[in-house]
Amino acid sequence: MIIINKTNALIVLLDKLLIMYNEERNVDLQKDINAFNEVKEDISMHITFVEEWEYEALEFIKNNKTALFPQQINATKDNLIKLIFNSYYQDSRTKPYMNLYNSCLFILNQLEKEVN
Repeated sequence: MIIINKTNALIVLLDKLLIMYNEERNVDLQKDINAFNEVKEDISMHITFVEEWEYEALEFIKNNKTALFPQQINATKDNLIKLIFNSYYQDSRTKPYMNLYNSCLFILNQLEKEVN
């Protein structure tokens, strides 16, 4: 099932984003246009993937009995997008970032259990 692969890929992505968030960077994206374009491409790719996951997750919920609700999937998509931006731009304090991280991880793990 494709939804399980995408869900697992998002769990791996969450870990990569957390590592990136915790790294110190010396690159100023406002001054380095090449770095900015690279980040922009990465972010666009991640957002497209998250939107595909959301569609498939909503279809799975609609066609199966689950403990998850569509609103949880929609909120998780929004939170994942916030995490992506905050990981690259590091414009969030640690506690709110970790709250988003844990919220996303909880729903992704729950969906993984439901699919299996």
